Amino acid sequence: MDVGCATGRLCFALARQGYEVTGIDVAEKQIEQARQIAEKKRINVTFIQYEMPALPFSDASFAAAFMGNVYCYVPHRASRIAFLAEIARVLFPDGEVFMSQTVLDTVLKSYEEIYDANHHRFAPNYDTLEEGDGFALGAPHYLHFFFAEDLIAELDASPFDVVNPVLKEDKLTCVLRKQSS
Repeated sequence: MDVGCATGRLCFALARQGYEVTGIDVAEKQIEQARQIAEKKRINVTFIQYEMPALPFSDASFAAAFMGNVYCYVPHRASRIAFLAEIARVLFPDGEVFMSQTVLDTVLKSYEEIYDANHHRFAPNYDTLEEGDGFALGAPHYLHFFFAEDLIAELDASPFDVVNPVLKEDKLTCVLRKQSS
């Protein structure tokens, strides 16, 4: 399962390697584009548009999941951890998530530096903001910015064990291994 699959690039690569793949995304237009590409290229991939927080799958439906730079779009720490719990629900008991997330470590020293004019313009429209919450430049698109240490601490509060975290430049990559019940 590719969480936040957009137009399916990773899904297509995995399908070409013989894997059965499902791509999910909240963006209906990107899912439609992915379906059109799959049909045109005759690649067997399932694409599903869904609304958070519940994933439209039975318990233990997938062996693994991928999340590349999508965790930052889920507002509120509690909601992000609940979303990880939902991903854990649909994974096999020994399931893993391969995660990559952009972090601030190589660019900034503190969260204060992300609070620019754009942030101050859109922040009043939100009832609750947490340290690290911000907005895409020039638009009211929510983002949560992480420092690696804070991201790992948040992941540690989820139903996963963080395995092999690697910080390289502005990316934290790791495996999230589902904890035994």
